[in-house]
Amino acid sequence: MRDCASTPPPRTRRPRRRRGAVVLAVWAAWLALVAELARADEVTVYLSADEAMKLAFPSATRFDVVDAPVPAEVRAALGEKLGEPFTAEHVEIRRAFAPDGGASETLAGRAVLNDDVGKYRPITYLVAVDPAGTVVRVELLVYRESHGGQVRGRSFLEQYEGKGTGDPIRVGKDITSISGATLSARAVSKGVKRTALLLEALDQAGVSGAPAGTAQSVPAPGASP
Repeated sequence: MRDCASTPPPRTRRPRRRRGAVVLAVWAAWLALVAELARADEVTVYLSADEAMKLAFPSATRFDVVDAPVPAEVRAALGEKLGEPFTAEHVEIRRAFAPDGGASETLAGRAVLNDDVGKYRPITYLVAVDPAGTVVRVELLVYRESHGGQVRGRSFLEQYEGKGTGDPIRVGKDITSISGATLSARAVSKGVKRTALLLEALDQAGVSGAPAGTAQSVPAPGASP
């Protein structure tokens, strides 16, 4: 007589259709990512740094660039405030000067070039502040993504004007995002906040900088120099 207890239970087969659908979905997602990266190789240059500086400081008659070292203690403090490491040991600061009404001139403001990744590629933009550290203008110079270029619009960028280190400068707080460009909007917002904090920290540390050659952008935190 056959022992029913020793009969192995029937095997449960996973539906082949379900596995096939999962494989197709993964493959489709991979192809979409490859296509997105291919489109992201397209680079759109809107402005040069010099053109952006003239837009930010229209009354200025002279511009220069200084190389400012960022002391270790300043980098550490910035990292704590930003919530992520600040690794740049030097930053090139663009300065604008305007006549003071006499024979001399006065500092009209400063600016820093930034590179921050939107979705896949870095966005290059300039953040300009007045002598008091208040943002006066943000200009997008180079965009490398296939989507999200709406962040170049003045209606979006003007939101940063008048902001300072005491403001959140964060999407969803005091910055309204744009549909289809949320990641780019967050990237620019982080860079504007970082620039304001950086210049304030350098002033407090008494770092003025020395004349530099060609300005370079500040890498995003954690990026390779």
